[in-house]
Amino acid sequence: MSDETKQLANESNRGAAAQALLDNELFQEGFKAIDRSIWTQLTAANVHDTETITALLMLQKANQKLYKHFESIAYTGRMADEVLARKRRKQ
Repeated sequence: MSDETKQLANESNRGAAAQALLDNELFQEGFKAIDRSIWTQLTAANVHDTETITALLMLQKANQKLYKHFESIAYTGRMADEVLARKRRKQ
C-alpha cells in the first residue's frame, strides 16, 4: 500500500468516525443544548453588559466552529473514499 493510499485510508476512517458522531443523537443533543443555553443567556443579559454578551457570542462561535470542524473531517473522508474508489477501478 502506497503512502498516498495509506493517507487516503486514514482520511476515510477519520471521516467515517466524524460522520458517526454527527449522526449520533447524543452528540446532536449536546450541541443543541449548548446553543439553547447560550441563546437563553443572551436574551436574558442586560444590553449594557457587553462583557457577558461578548463572552456568550464567543462561546456560540466556538460551538459552531467545533461542529463545522467535524463536518469538514466527514467531507474530507467522503472525498478520500471517492479517490480510493477511483484508484480501485483503475487497477
